[in-house]
Amino acid sequence: MLPVRALKVGRVTVNPGDEASYVQTVHALASLAQERGLNIWVFRHSQEPGSFCEFIEAANEAALRETWTPDEAAMVNRLREIATYAPGSSDLWHEIPPPPGRVE
Repeated sequence: MLPVRALKVGRVTVNPGDEASYVQTVHALASLAQERGLNIWVFRHSQEPGSFCEFIEAANEAALRETWTPDEAAMVNRLREIATYAPGSSDLWHEIPPPPGRVE
């Protein structure tokens, strides 16, 4: 069986005064992590100010569990200073590949 892509999803709350720093830090982390094959996206809730979802996608679960590099860890620590992560908000999801022989 081929490795299945994995997705980590987290819900985040950020104070209005910290939103610009939060967005800048998440995108800087995304740029660094992309070099290791991780893709990071952040979405803002349309009706709840300061409410975001972070998505981290990798080729497999093992890649998601790798230790952050020192530069990445510094950004992750900064995010933890300015954002509140909901309890249990680091849900892990696995891709469901299409069944063999499907019609497209």
